[in-house]
Amino acid sequence: SATDATYGNELWKLADITTPTVSYFNPADNAAAVEVDSNFEINFSEVIATSTGNIVLYKTSDNLMVETIDIAGSQVTASGTTALVINPSVTLAGQTEYYFTIAATAIDDAVGNSYAGISASTTWSFTTADIDGPVLSGGSPAGEQISGTTSVNLSVTTDENATCRYSQTSGSTFASMTAFAATGATSHSEVISGLAN
Repeated sequence: SATDATYGNELWKLADITTPTVSYFNPADNAAAVEVDSNFEINFSEVIATSTGNIVLYKTSDNLMVETIDIAGSQVTASGTTALVINPSVTLAGQTEYYFTIAATAIDDAVGNSYAGISASTTWSFTTADIDGPVLSGGSPAGEQISGTTSVNLSVTTDENATCRYSQTSGSTFASMTAFAATGATSHSEVISGLAN
């Protein structure tokens, strides 16, 4: 809005020429473990309104365009506040880095000063959370053990760092199981003794 100023005995109106700037991003730039179905928010230095243009979501690794969102569409909530909320329609992949761009025509303040937008891939990027469980391979021993076996060296490999647990009681919850003696990385092992036929 215009600002009053005096010069001598005269009252002048100074035009608002200040463009909106970002106060913060949510999630923050370079945030990690972001939920794959999150909404995204930009908070500005002043009240803003949507204009015309697009917000575009890209996957960082290959600059693949994931979704184009019309600033004036139903996936964006903004006008009349300092916050702009983006609700992508896609569910993102886990453990993947993404970034947003925003057209320089998309967001204005009350008198039409435009936000500069985002053109660089490094201005607002984030990495999603790990949503996939570890994959097991190479487990031993396999099958039934011979009669008289009193102990076994239980081992398994996972495709990512994980915690493996075991139980000799059927139906046990994971939390109640005993952690392998060696676990937390990709190779896991435990000697189980006291077995009986």
